[in-house]
Amino acid sequence: MDLSEIIPDKIKNGIDNCIVEKQIEAEWILVKFRFESGRTGSVKLKRFINERIFFFGLGLFAGEGTRKRRPSNIKRGNSVELTNSNPLFIQCFMQFLEELGFSKEKLKARIQISCKASELNKMRERSLKFWLNATNIPKENFNKPNIRIRTQPKQKSEFGSVAVTLFSQPLWRLLEFWIQDRKLIDGSERN
Repeated sequence: MDLSEIIPDKIKNGIDNCIVEKQIEAEWILVKFRFESGRTGSVKLKRFINERIFFFGLGLFAGEGTRKRRPSNIKRGNSVELTNSNPLFIQCFMQFLEELGFSKEKLKARIQISCKASELNKMRERSLKFWLNATNIPKENFNKPNIRIRTQPKQKSEFGSVAVTLFSQPLWRLLEFWIQDRKLIDGSERN
């Protein structure tokens, strides 16, 4: 699949519309954004990607990803993030990001666990070991875990969940556009 064919010239979302420019090379596409507010941004993507991985990853992000728009005063803007307790979902999402051209070294991870206070250290160590092995994200890229101490924890997974994050507002914009673009999915005109 040639990504250069599905990158739009404009993205209108009613809040901060932008003009999109693309510089196409043999293997890569540099996508530049110029927002109405004057801000700019860019993202470098692999030009040719596996179509199945692309649509699966896009669907995974649409259904399970963090799609909430952050306030404009947040320094890093919107990030591409997926939180789940199923390592297979996390691995597929990471494969999607890698297919787009982002290495594991660019990813951040944060474990989220719920446990009794007496089990805190044991649970933290077990969860970290499990998610390090499941994701292969470097240990230094794991942020401080999000821990909830409960008397009766509702732990659905024995290792908690992990949030995998890529800080890239331009990629977030493209993903949001592709999720909304019906022509991309079924060839029909947008409503």
